[in-house]
Amino acid sequence: MDQTKSFSCKICHEQKAVYTCPKCQIPYCSVKCYQHNSHEKCSEKFYEDNVVEDLQQMKASDEEKKVIMQLLKNFEQECADDEEAMLHNEKIADLASRLAGVDLDGDSQEIWMQLSEKERKEFKKIVQEQNFSNLIPEWLPWWTYKKAKKPLVVEVDAEEVEEQDDPSDFKFPKISTKIQPFSHFTKSDPPPCLKYNTLNILLAYTFVTMRYNGEHQDKELCVQCAEDFVSLSDVILHATNMHSAGEAFRQMYASLKKIDDLFISLDHLLQVVDNVVLILQGPEENFCNDFLLMAFSDMLKLISNSRNELKSDIEAAESRKQLLLVKRKLDFYSGWILSYAESGIPQVVPELLIEKDIIVQEEKMHKKIATTEKEKKEAQYKDS
Repeated sequence: MDQTKSFSCKICHEQKAVYTCPKCQIPYCSVKCYQHNSHEKCSEKFYEDNVVEDLQQMKASDEEKKVIMQLLKNFEQECADDEEAMLHNEKIADLASRLAGVDLDGDSQEIWMQLSEKERKEFKKIVQEQNFSNLIPEWLPWWTYKKAKKPLVVEVDAEEVEEQDDPSDFKFPKISTKIQPFSHFTKSDPPPCLKYNTLNILLAYTFVTMRYNGEHQDKELCVQCAEDFVSLSDVILHATNMHSAGEAFRQMYASLKKIDDLFISLDHLLQVVDNVVLILQGPEENFCNDFLLMAFSDMLKLISNSRNELKSDIEAAESRKQLLLVKRKLDFYSGWILSYAESGIPQVVPELLIEKDIIVQEEKMHKKIATTEKEKKEAQYKDS
């Protein structure tokens, strides 16, 4: 029988003790008493040990490392907002200096020791709630930039109604100077399927770019991003031709649903479609291919960065060869965009928006059927 049951709690002095602190051996009655201020040294050490143990068992991916680093940086910023933290910051270097040289995979104890008391408590709270969304800075997609429309008639002394987006707020990809016209690849006329193939590739690119919050070119992420991009487009992966905007969209959707780590929801994918439309339309009122050329130049840069990252890996020789083939395909489609997009792309936008509406209606119908079937089964169960 536990001897603590014959003693009263040494913290509240009201209830019978049913536990014993493994650190100081004091009898206590509940978690509330264990966490009491008078017992803070033992309880804080207990939670510290548990968090450190969890961190040591965790093998962080490159993406998770970035999230953790952003999380810790946000802690530092929040702490700087109050006087106590400011006094604390006078005694220690900033967070980047404190974590310099610390291995996020192996030095979990060191990371924990570098955090202030407030940072540790906030860290434990966020881990428990699994609320990481606010820790990632909001990214402004470059393709959302729009030039202001020029009015046909301007009144004298009229105030300007529509403000133009500030280009300095956007990080535009540089259009590659190595893009060759379509005639460089073939003397034949381009088949109609190329505009839909371009759409299929663009859907995959836009999804990956949004999925990684615009950090797809990051040295630690580019290889994974390139792999995801290739896996989502049958045009790139299998050289499959698309014959409609619906086929281009549904193929990418089908590939996405097969990859659990990437698929979020249909609503998220529909947001991707809206962003693809912005790229297809370009920044001006009338069609221009600037955004398309930027997007494909960014794809080419992603593939190039990925090949460079794999250069030192002997076992990745085959992957580098495959990425070289991907580059050649992107060169080909970039040439088509340069020469023929103006005549082929404008009709793709309304087709894509119609397909989006069809998908939404189909999803509503599927949910309605599923709800009806569920109600029938519940009714049958009650009758039985």
